[in-house]
Amino acid sequence: MRLTYIIRLSILLMAATPLTSRAQDDSPPGQILFNTKSCNACHGKDGKKAILAFPNLAGNDKTYLLTQVHEIRDGQRVGSNDDTGNPRTAGMKAVVHLLSEEELGQVTDWLSSSPAAKPIALDPPPSVEMLAKGKELFASKGCIACHGEAGKKPLMPGYPFLASQKKEYLMNQVNDIKSGARSNGLTMVMKPITEALTAEEIDQITTYLSQEPR
Repeated sequence: MRLTYIIRLSILLMAATPLTSRAQDDSPPGQILFNTKSCNACHGKDGKKAILAFPNLAGNDKTYLLTQVHEIRDGQRVGSNDDTGNPRTAGMKAVVHLLSEEELGQVTDWLSSSPAAKPIALDPPPSVEMLAKGKELFASKGCIACHGEAGKKPLMPGYPFLASQKKEYLMNQVNDIKSGARSNGLTMVMKPITEALTAEEIDQITTYLSQEPR
């Protein structure tokens, strides 16, 4: 199963990193931990090339990142099942306990201070009209109130940046909040907004956000 593969890959990546290489690495502590603790197995190089439907993490709000790690670790954030039948957070929950609280702070410090990933081109490319509709809905449906213009200026620490995030991840989160599969943290504020969105509107908004550079 894919979850088992990810966990095994994470363990292998940790074991394959020579201790001498870690000792000689002059990279920031958070970056070293991100690589040696296997975060890069799912979230990609420097948190910018995530595999499957996992999110890119670089450049996001530190408070948000740290809160999500805590809530996944503690079972407060779950989410719908992926195509293997496991909750989307199961892979991370299985490995996040390998980091101490100090190490979690170092990793999220480094990620939040790193440049965000560039938008991933969609195939087929969205039309100008679809992007314009997504932008209009993002404002008219109230998303802009917490996430700021184009998802680039969160209202306060604890809210995520949305611009340039992977479309599949954004869609999964909106649908999980709408269905109640994800109910942690500040999602209670977002739930009534998502419940009023149609599937087409969710597609339009997440397409727009995914193509907005940071």
